[in-house]
Amino acid sequence: LADRIAKMEANRTRFQTAMAAIGQGLGLATPPRWADLSQRLRDAEKAHDTRHRLLAEQADAHRAHQDDTDALIGVSQALDAIAADLCTDLSGLSATLLACRRATDLRRDITDIRATLADPELSPPVRVDASDLAEPGQGGPGLGTDDPMGAENGILSLDRSELEREVAQTEAEVLVLRQTSEDRFARLSEARRQLDAVGGDDAVARLDTERQTILMDLEDRAREHLARRLGIALVEQGLRRYRDGHRSAMLAHASDAFGVLSRGAYTGLAAQPDGPREVLMAQAQDGGAKLAADLSKGTRFQLYLALRIAGYHELARSRTPVPFVADDIMETFDDDRSAEAFTLLSDMARTGQVIYLTHHRHLCDIARAVCPGVKVLDLTAPG
Repeated sequence: LADRIAKMEANRTRFQTAMAAIGQGLGLATPPRWADLSQRLRDAEKAHDTRHRLLAEQADAHRAHQDDTDALIGVSQALDAIAADLCTDLSGLSATLLACRRATDLRRDITDIRATLADPELSPPVRVDASDLAEPGQGGPGLGTDDPMGAENGILSLDRSELEREVAQTEAEVLVLRQTSEDRFARLSEARRQLDAVGGDDAVARLDTERQTILMDLEDRAREHLARRLGIALVEQGLRRYRDGHRSAMLAHASDAFGVLSRGAYTGLAAQPDGPREVLMAQAQDGGAKLAADLSKGTRFQLYLALRIAGYHELARSRTPVPFVADDIMETFDDDRSAEAFTLLSDMARTGQVIYLTHHRHLCDIARAVCPGVKVLDLTAPG
């Protein structure tokens, strides 16, 4: 073990010495870490590879530049040769080339015009050459009006100005036809491009299949949506019928209770439609009607208690009643209306339990007088 430890310590010493030598060679003030040296080596190798790649790209660029330079020299020499054949000034070469192209177009148009004039179905045969463009009376064979043999030989006498007008008109027609041809060629190219984009594979079939699948999915979802809408409509209609059937009895009960609580000041209640909803109207004894929001605070409390009493009786008809709890709702009632309210609560107590919470002791006396069987609990009493 001692020998192995000594060898490992010697290895560690040699490693540290080598690391210090590397750090000194790199010009580092402190001995480097092995992880830092490894990362630096990887960065150096990456930079070396990048340098070689850039040098190769630079060599390719130089070769391409040399090829372009050689091609430019060849084009310049060709231009010099053309300029030497056509003109002496190289700056006028462009204008000369344009003039040559224009002359070629004019020669082609003149040839077409001659072919048209020479067609026996369109006009008598006509010979037109360079001498035919001479002015009348200047020796042009067959075109001057002084030639008595012109009509006999079938040669048509033409006016120079008329020919010039025909040439101008023909040039205009050629331009229009050329523009039309270019437009049609552009449309043909676009149609070919679209046709090539479709390709010869099954892309069209796959797209059509996807389209049919999407349409079928939309149809199924539409049917499902319509079924749900129809179901919702049926449920709403059923709820509306149920509400209308039960509202009449509940509204009648609430009207009776409200008439008792208001001591005849209001004879009943009515529901009046207001757009998509209904509003509750209180019918006064004098024949008028008021919205529930327009009633006084005490009357609104009476209306609220009447609705709760009617709702309690409506629920008690179909299921086991739960306790009815009210918290000092009679604080705005006078003694007479409080007595009427306790009478209604006593009637409710025959069906279920009624609990009324108050801190007014005079209400306890009224309850004892109106409801002999009432049970009063004093929560403030000790024990």
